[in-house]
Amino acid sequence: MDLTPHVLGLVAILAAATVFCWLAYAEVLKKRAETEERRLMIEKGMTPPFKPVGSWPAVKQHEQQLKYEERRLMIEKGLTPPENPTPPRTATDYLRRGLFQLALGIGMAIAFAALRTIGYTVHGDAEDWLFGLIVASPVLALCGVANLVNYRVLRDKRVDVAT
Repeated sequence: MDLTPHVLGLVAILAAATVFCWLAYAEVLKKRAETEERRLMIEKGMTPPFKPVGSWPAVKQHEQQLKYEERRLMIEKGLTPPENPTPPRTATDYLRRGLFQLALGIGMAIAFAALRTIGYTVHGDAEDWLFGLIVASPVLALCGVANLVNYRVLRDKRVDVAT
């Protein structure tokens, strides 16, 4: 009776378990070092940096908190913070968005037509994707056309010198 495959399997499992335990221990040491660093900073009167966040709502909340902190520091220094940090959209923004959406809508329609002409048949969940192409392609194309019309209107509109 040859036990070589069983022994090799056992060695591979033990090696994988050892690597996993080593990685877990390294993570524990890293967390311990971060905690010790934060504790020493607090003892010396320094403000430790924010801990990194992982999920999307936490990232958005952290971003808003940083913006609020920046605004508060500007007010403390006597500076007036900007009222609207995001600039209004220009005509070229509508042109870029319109061309992108129109091309995407046309591309999806071409993909649907190509699938139909080669006789591609779908069943099950793939039918939902094909239905998505049918619905999304004209919607995207029309949104693109609307943005291009908006670009045309804004381009022809005269800019007031006072503004």
